[in-house]
Amino acid sequence: MRPIITALRIATPFIVCLLVTANSHAQSFLTNGLVAYYPLNGSTDDATGSGLNLTNYGAQLTADRFNVQSNAFYFNGTNNYMATATNYALPTGTTNRTLSLWAKADASITNSTGTYVVADFGSGASANKAFGLLLQTKTWAVLFDGSGQDVFSTVTVDAAWHQYVCIYSNGFAQLYIDGTQYVNQSKTTSTAIGKLIVGNNINGLGNYFVGSVSDVRIYNRALASSEVAALYSVESSQYANSGIFQAVGISNTNLAIGAKYQMQVSSDLTTWTNSGAVFTATNSTVTNFYPVNWNQLFFRLQRL
Repeated sequence: MRPIITALRIATPFIVCLLVTANSHAQSFLTNGLVAYYPLNGSTDDATGSGLNLTNYGAQLTADRFNVQSNAFYFNGTNNYMATATNYALPTGTTNRTLSLWAKADASITNSTGTYVVADFGSGASANKAFGLLLQTKTWAVLFDGSGQDVFSTVTVDAAWHQYVCIYSNGFAQLYIDGTQYVNQSKTTSTAIGKLIVGNNINGLGNYFVGSVSDVRIYNRALASSEVAALYSVESSQYANSGIFQAVGISNTNLAIGAKYQMQVSSDLTTWTNSGAVFTATNSTVTNFYPVNWNQLFFRLQRL
């Protein structure tokens, strides 16, 4: 094999650029209508940059669904919760909306007949003024707040990580768990202007959740079933968490059209390993993107 270019360190200008890029599953729907996004990966800030940040009241960092430490928050069920200030950007009234999050119930509540609210937004001033995810009598439901207002699935709780997507779409309440729909029921609502609460009920009744939460998203539109499935596909893969990953872009010039090439990486300019798939040059200049391994910051392209 003949090297086409010499090794390049990641900081080399004009050749290698560090960026954040979406993986092949991540389409525009991930940000279309996204009001707020909380990865909860060590921070409670809104990753959209809109400033709808959460304030943490006692929740502790824990491992996420991939067992990556400090990439989720644990709520103790006694007094832990997170809250935003009142915000007019949150969906209200009868408008379509989506609340998506990952949660793992603590084993201590899997046989409980109690009521636990994972997340909700709106106001608890009167019935049917909030929207969120509810666990009651071991069963998952779309929360609307108030006696007889919530819409229940038949899915019972376990102590594993799952993705929960609550949707209000044109007068129907929907609940998806791990990309599969379990609720699609006619429902009227009138969500009030209010705040987002994670780990407790918006009306302050003390329905504290016991377990872990990460990747909370709020959209001002109803995701289609195909989008829910795609979002689950993106978020259930460790290498496509949130559909976004850090990568380097390598620009290669003077390639032989029709020839096969392999990108290689190294930490010491002595030992080289393949990165990504072999590709055939269809142009003399090609830019490819490769996930970053911070221990291997030298790159070269080999012609096969």
